[in-house]
Parts: sequence; structure tokens; C-alpha cells
Amino acid sequence: MKNLVYHYTSIEALIKMLHIPDEIEKKMIETNNESGYGYYLTFHATDAYMMNDRMEHKLILDIVDKLIPKKLRSKYNSEITSVGKPYVVSFCSERDYIPMWKIYSQQNTGVCLQFDLNNDNIEILKSINSDREIHTDYICFDECKYETQSNLKAYIKTQIKEIETEYKCLPQGQISQKNPFLSLYKNGILYKGKEWSYEKEWRLVWWCNHNKIKSGKYGATSYQEIKIPLRFLKEILISPSSDQEIVQYGLQKWIKANDLHRL
Repeated sequence: MKNLVYHYTSIEALIKMLHIPDEIEKKMIETNNESGYGYYLTFHATDAYMMNDRMEHKLILDIVDKLIPKKLRSKYNSEITSVGKPYVVSFCSERDYIPMWKIYSQQNTGVCLQFDLNNDNIEILKSINSDREIHTDYICFDECKYETQSNLKAYIKTQIKEIETEYKCLPQGQISQKNPFLSLYKNGILYKGKEWSYEKEWRLVWWCNHNKIKSGKYGATSYQEIKIPLRFLKEILISPSSDQEIVQYGLQKWIKANDLHRL
């Protein structure tokens, strides 16, 4: 599993993301360093249906909807509604990557944040974000898969046939205690069209039944807040197109003003 991933953003967004613990939180840190009450960055995980690829995830669901047998439709619907909707925080596998600088770092003037998201750290993320209606069993962190629509259709068709065969082996009237459609539904969030492969995206996906609303590019935007401990942040890379000396000076002042240099 890849450990180091990169998130390209603006300096303004980075400053807004930082959470500084108050005195009460600092006391809680003393007893439990992984409590989530310390220094962390708050990410806005985007509703999967409002991502830049309009067809992603919806493409999977549309194909499933056309291929699924009528007798299995109620089982499918009950399974997918049980986990809620997917919310995504996007990362890139490449450091100092020009396409990401152009698209996500405020016209090449932002920063690239390097995070260590190894298996242990993902488990910590589950723990400190478990105080809400989030299905932690279904949280995933994985690399996106870029496929053509025809390949996706063939893949889903094979999966559905395997599920249908499994149900045929059950005694008449018996309902499977497994949730075979959940894997199909969850894996769908990792598939994107071939034309997006240049993004080299990794996704941290949260599943939950509730959301928050903010004003975004497309108007009212559904999102979830995800806390990532600041100690997972290993490097802040400044855009090559900005005045690096001035930007570095400003970031150093920001770090010192918030006592981050002591961490």
C-alpha cells in the first residue's frame, strides 16, 4: 500500500483547515494523544455526486440498474441504502506534479501537502472521526481505477452473474445474510473514466447517512468534515510558479504564530 500521497490546494484553504486546540482540548491530549482533540487539519470530503467527473459513481450505478435482475432489486436497494452516500477527499500519487498545480493550487500559487497515510494512520483516522454517523467499516483509502465504459459494463455484468448464481443455490424463499452488492457499490467510487487518468488520484472515502451544506462551485454543495492529525503532514511544498521566498517567509510566520514548530 502506498504511504505518501499529496493534496494540492491554496494557502488560504490550508490556513482555514488548521485546528488549534484550546486549553480543555490540550488537557485531553495529555491523557489520549490520539483523541482527535489536538492539532489537525479539517478536510471537506465532497459528495461523490458532485465531483469533477460528472459520470463517476453514477456511471457504475446506472450500469448496475440496467443489468440487475428484477428479483434481486429489492435486496440491492436495501444494501446500498444501509451505508449512506460516499464522501471523498482526493489525493495525488505524484509530488510536484504540474497538472495538479494548475488545476487545484489556485492558479499555480498554492501548496502541495505531503501526507503519510499508512495502514496504521488510516485506523487512527477511523478512531478520531467515529463520533458521528459514519460507517467506519466501509471507510477506504485506495487508488482510482481508470476504465472505459465498455470495460466497466463487462466487469459489472460478470459480478452480477456471480451474485445471481449464488442466490440460485439458496433454498427457495431463503434470503442471503451476506451483502454481495455492497462490494460492487463501494468499489464503484474508485472507478473513473480513462480521460481522467492524468490525475493519478488516490481517494479517502467516507460513507455516512447525513451531510453538511456549503456554497460551492455548483451552488449548494453537500460535504462531510474529516479530521486528519497534523502529524500526518510531512511536507509543505510551495508552487514553483509563485514567489517562493515570500511565500516561504509567510508560511514560517504562520507556523511560528501557531506554535506548530514545537510539534
